[in-house]
Amino acid sequence: MLNLARLRVQRGRPLEARKLLTPVCERFTEGLGIKDLRAARALLETLPSDWWQSSCARRSPRQSSSHMNGDGSQLR
Repeated sequence: MLNLARLRVQRGRPLEARKLLTPVCERFTEGLGIKDLRAARALLETLPSDWWQSSCARRSPRQSSSHMNGDGSQLR
C-alpha cells in the first residue's frame, strides 16, 4: 500500500495517496514503531488534506482559475 501511495504522489495524485493511507494508518493502535507504518504516517503528513490544497498545488501561478475545470485540468 505504501508503494502504491508513493506512486500516486509521483504521478501528481496526492489525494488518492491520502485516501489509500488514511484508513490503514487509523486502524493501528499497536505496533506504531513498525518501519512501514512510520513511513506511511510520515508520507501522510506531507500530503494535502483537502481538494483545495491539492488543486492549488497543481495549478501554476500563470494559470487562472477561470481556465480550469473543477478537477484542476485545463478547459479546452
